[in-house]
Amino acid sequence: GKNAIAMNRRAGHEWRMPLKLHFAEDGTRATLAGSGDLDPSALVAAVRELYGDLQRTARFRCVLYDYTDVVKFEFSKDEVHALAEVEQPAVQANPQLVLCLAASEQLLSGLEKLWGSHALVKKPWRIEAFHSRAEAEAWLKTL
Repeated sequence: GKNAIAMNRRAGHEWRMPLKLHFAEDGTRATLAGSGDLDPSALVAAVRELYGDLQRTARFRCVLYDYTDVVKFEFSKDEVHALAEVEQPAVQANPQLVLCLAASEQLLSGLEKLWGSHALVKKPWRIEAFHSRAEAEAWLKTL
């Protein structure tokens, strides 16, 4: 099966959904892949780990969020704000970052509504959306 990070060792926080975080060897890219029922607190913990090292974050050219295997994604207003707060220092460290999102059409439209309604879109990051990881990967090669 797929690899999953079961524990965020630093915070001792158990992630309830399968999440995989990968940093490219050259330091220019990171990938966060989720599957199943996307748990809000687990995602906040994963994003905190993803952007936790601001010097590393400043070197990223792009981050790929692969949600193609996510079945459910339900976030409250407070959870969306928690996610935005975790991302804020990363936005300041790297305002040119490109986010690449791979997800089903249904999930993408839900995410757009979520981001739009909570003004998360105001971050300067460019966001590109695709329906498959293969499409996202192909586009990333053009960067």
